[in-house]
Amino acid sequence: MTDSQDDPDDEFTWDERALDAAAEVTPLNSDSPAVAPLRASLDVNTAGALDKLGRLEDARRQLAAVETLPGAGTRARRVLESTHSA
Repeated sequence: MTDSQDDPDDEFTWDERALDAAAEVTPLNSDSPAVAPLRASLDVNTAGALDKLGRLEDARRQLAAVETLPGAGTRARRVLESTHSA
């Protein structure tokens, strides 16, 4: 749903909903190897929406959460590195 939104505010709202839903579904296993890549993807997407809204510091904080997740993946790492150098 988030990627189909034309408005960055709507995209961010959907990203927040997805993060909230993931936290509710997997509160005890949110950092498990099976869930971490999904969580990392949600964090990266949310950071992208924040970036579109001009909230670069918030985007960087959102991406920093990815560093703590096992199996975060190379895409998340690349995005994180690009915002650290911006």
